[in-house]
Amino acid sequence: SMLAENRKTVVFTSFSIEQIPILSVEFFNRLLAIPGLDKCVHIEPVGWQLPTELFGVMETDSFARNLCLQKDYNKNLYRMVTILEKQRKIKVLNIVKDFLGSGTKSGTYISWKKI
Repeated sequence: SMLAENRKTVVFTSFSIEQIPILSVEFFNRLLAIPGLDKCVHIEPVGWQLPTELFGVMETDSFARNLCLQKDYNKNLYRMVTILEKQRKIKVLNIVKDFLGSGTKSGTYISWKKI
């Protein structure tokens, strides 16, 4: 019920979206429908999803990708965020690959705001 009010709201995920193998458009539509949504911040182990030409290659990327496929972890957070930005629904504020931790499960920082 608190999310029904038009109060400034920040959605934060930390190593939780990784448990959703494929994020749907509906997932983001529900986030975007929060009346006071100001910003969304994700810290998720999705660095391997980022394009290497923009974010470089880490030694652990292939291991992280294989772990994700083996465990059926998230495969499309970065892709969905870029699609929503192209649709002008959101503006990506910042992406920092492997921002937190190390190895195959380091968290990548992705922040965006509703347009």
